[in-house]
Amino acid sequence: MEVEVIVVTLPSWSHRQSYMRSNAEQVITDLQRRKIKVTFKPNMHEKMIIIDNQILWLGSLNWLSHRNTSEQIVRIKLNSAVKEIHKLIELNTVLRQETQTIKPEELPKYLLNYFKSTFHYDCDLCGMPMVCIMGAFGPFFVCSDESCSGKKNIPVRWIQAIIERTGITCRCGGELLHKTFQSGAFIVCSKKCNERKIYYKPFKAVNR
Repeated sequence: MEVEVIVVTLPSWSHRQSYMRSNAEQVITDLQRRKIKVTFKPNMHEKMIIIDNQILWLGSLNWLSHRNTSEQIVRIKLNSAVKEIHKLIELNTVLRQETQTIKPEELPKYLLNYFKSTFHYDCDLCGMPMVCIMGAFGPFFVCSDESCSGKKNIPVRWIQAIIERTGITCRCGGELLHKTFQSGAFIVCSKKCNERKIYYKPFKAVNR
């Protein structure tokens, strides 16, 4: 009998310390080598296991990086509890993002909606919620208060990691790369083929 295992974890590229990024990448690579599907949930700090949507293991134990600390876990066999956890951590949304088919020209919109739905920031200047918009250099966050100048840039390595995670390639088979030039940022083919650059056209994911 085949068993499908899906691991939802914090993206390796979101760790600030290089050694933590390296350790996370090593664990993720090992899981994938064992044919285990790995998907990512930014800002994730939940620690749980869900079995057949019926059994929930919930507690403080970090399943992928436990060492020698004292932890606790609870086994809950209650369908309503599993459904509630799905809603609380938006698990269905995370898994849906992994299965949708995306065309190369749809990448800018996908990136915009991805960062809009998975990252939630408050403005450092005024405390109001921030919204994700698209600029000539790619997606970034601005304050929802139009009178405030607060903004937060998205690291290029985060954008590239999301592009790679989609598995989308150029029509010629080359990798798609996020590149920044003086005039703006583009998604281009690693093989420098004759395909047209994919431009980031400025627009908003949500109205301010």
